[in-house]
Amino acid sequence: MSRFVLLSGLLVGLLGGLAAATLVEWVDHPRMRAHVSVQPNGGALEQFVIRLPRDRIFDSGAADGLPARFPADVELSAGLTGGAHIEQFKLRDREGEVIGVAARHSQTLGATTSAAWILYLPGRGSLLLHHVEPPGGLADELSRRGLRAGTAWNGEVTLRRTVGPAGQGRGQVAGGSFEFARHTGSYGETWRLTGVDVEGRLRGTIELDTLTVLVE
Repeated sequence: MSRFVLLSGLLVGLLGGLAAATLVEWVDHPRMRAHVSVQPNGGALEQFVIRLPRDRIFDSGAADGLPARFPADVELSAGLTGGAHIEQFKLRDREGEVIGVAARHSQTLGATTSAAWILYLPGRGSLLLHHVEPPGGLADELSRRGLRAGTAWNGEVTLRRTVGPAGQGRGQVAGGSFEFARHTGSYGETWRLTGVDVEGRLRGTIELDTLTVLVE
């Protein structure tokens, strides 16, 4: 029940963003070329990349300080965030071209951390995603690799952030708008980090791969 309540809250918050995004679709946005691979067993595979720190637009800051708040002088009260960690990014295709924006909301309830994404691709529509994260987390993994608060860290760490609820440890594609309407499927989220500066800003990439199918 608690996991359901947490996921519901995250999805409701992002559905508000999805609704706002679809309201501006009357503007004739140019449609960027989509790099989609049709899979032999059905479905369309698409890969997205976020480069850190250059693609970060906003970060409310994680409770444990990783990643740090950005911009540093903008702080949202707990009453506005509901205790969720809110992040916004520019979104790139697999070739590195900026093709849209993405928002990520995550929250921990008890021992469970859940997250939800909205990917907005002008001229194509929006995708709504959600997943459950593995125990521990980013800060714990970096601490094991030698990161200490207030110091810079350089190294390499790969962290798979999805462990369900879809099969094979993948997150769930919950729906979408326009080109993605009536689509479902799964996705993976992987963070490949190469450093953290003294202010807690991450360096590396966030990689998302979505496998979507049309529901007839």
